Amino acid sequence: MAEISKYEILLSELTSMETQVHSLTDNLKEVNRRNSELEEQFSKTVRENQELQSRITGLEKELEELRVLKNEYEGNLFNSLNPKERESLKDKLQSMISRIDYHLSSERQS
Repeated sequence: MAEISKYEILLSELTSMETQVHSLTDNLKEVNRRNSELEEQFSKTVRENQELQSRITGLEKELEELRVLKNEYEGNLFNSLNPKERESLKDKLQSMISRIDYHLSSERQS
């Protein structure tokens, strides 16, 4: 009878180990599945990051080109005026500055 008891204990322990092995196997499969999902997500994020870096580089280049064009335009605008137009523009600006100054000084006195 003692032999049956030892046999039953051994079978019980083996069944318990088998259950644990199945549980660990299921856990391993779940971890591997999740790991694969994370690797795919990481790869996708790396690709998106590269695309965004490329867009940023393109936008920075475009911005620099616009700055150059702006500087050229501003330089050409005033250089393209003939002396008479420059003098007229200068007089108009002086007049506006004087009016602004007059209004500011009258507000201070009030």
